[in-house]
Amino acid sequence: MGFSENIIDEMGMIQLAGLPENSIATIVETFAILKKNGVPESKIFARIEAHRSLMVSGQIPNPVTLESYIRYRVYIECSHGAPISDGFLAEAIRVFRQHFGC
Repeated sequence: MGFSENIIDEMGMIQLAGLPENSIATIVETFAILKKNGVPESKIFARIEAHRSLMVSGQIPNPVTLESYIRYRVYIECSHGAPISDGFLAEAIRVFRQHFGC
């Protein structure tokens, strides 16, 4: 059984905010905006981490890329739910990168 539009429509904003897809979209959108404004990638990840680590902190991967950072954040923020496959993460990152143009 998967998600349907009806299930999504019935979820509250807090439930939706806790989904891995929301974390991925938010990180990619922030990355795209800061990158377009000329912020170096190392500073982008530091800014995002400074904000997101207020919820839960961990150790940023080294070297850090958008993909490795998202895998790390989704793992520590969403590990309480069903396992998330690398294939799902890769596809979600690809879709959001295309959407946000980065």
